[in-house]
Amino acid sequence: MKRAGLASPVSKLFIFSVIYGLFYINYIDLVVPGSAVPGYHAWLGVTYFISFIPVILIWGVREWKLVLCLGLTASLMNDLFYYPVSLLLFGRAPCLYDWYMFQLGLKGFTRAWTFNAGFITFPITSLLMGASIYLRIALITALALKSRASSQWISGGKTLEKAWNGFIRAGEEKP
Repeated sequence: MKRAGLASPVSKLFIFSVIYGLFYINYIDLVVPGSAVPGYHAWLGVTYFISFIPVILIWGVREWKLVLCLGLTASLMNDLFYYPVSLLLFGRAPCLYDWYMFQLGLKGFTRAWTFNAGFITFPITSLLMGASIYLRIALITALALKSRASSQWISGGKTLEKAWNGFIRAGEEKP
């Protein structure tokens, strides 16, 4: 993981995570009537992360934060682009304004679907959906900043702490 920028393995994994969530996960979610299939959402949750398990097998368990970040990114692509991908792939034209109002939690306690993990089911309200989206964005941001691999990607192979310390020392030097 010595390369920096878009050529780094971490940036390629992130791009894959976005494409994986946008097209693979959304396609499955669009063709399977999830709320009616026992355990569907538990299975979908595993599917978000399963493609990133090789990261742990190759780089070790210390990269669990990166794997969590990548899986959460795939899940966000599913929840934020489900209907736009539906329009793109199948020509279905829902009202995107109303759908995004629901997804972002702006329709309060309005219910749209039922979470079905097999052993537990519960209705998903707009507030709950919005909260889950905002929480995932916060987690992805925090994990990306704390992940060793993404730290090296951002700083070009140095850890962020070393890069920051070098920046501070450079600022203290007098001409």
